[in-house]
Amino acid sequence: MNSIKTQLTLAMLLMMSILSDAQISVNHSSLQFQPTHELGKDSLNLTISNQGSQAVNCRIITLGIYGHHPYWTPDSVFSLAAGSQRVVKVYFNPIHNIQNNSELIVLNNSGFGAVKVDLQGQGLYSRAYYDTITNLEGEALREALSWRTGTPYTQLGYSG
Repeated sequence: MNSIKTQLTLAMLLMMSILSDAQISVNHSSLQFQPTHELGKDSLNLTISNQGSQAVNCRIITLGIYGHHPYWTPDSVFSLAAGSQRVVKVYFNPIHNIQNNSELIVLNNSGFGAVKVDLQGQGLYSRAYYDTITNLEGEALREALSWRTGTPYTQLGYSG
């Protein structure tokens, strides 16, 4: 239930940002990370600017994928003086070998809505054994795992 409330709240904030003149802006509407395996991480910089005449307090939220947050920033709460900007490092550390498509949302107290940044990165497993299941889900994933775990094998039967 909390997840639904969070998603509805974020949707309302995004709609407010579309309907208003944003005081806060970002230098990229989308960040594309390098393919990264579960033992590594990639990072990109995002510049957040305050074009307004008042200081604002900002909070960065990243949305999860399958119960995990592959995107995060240690710099998630800060203030921006009028006319200033801040460079925030955004990290990508996947745990699944899927295309991770999520959102980063910059909330602020200016009354001018929120700013959204699309986040994309290909998660990989470090062992080539799992290459055949990259970007699969549902029935396709089940079938690929069944094949992967069933071959190669030697059937010994009961007389072994």
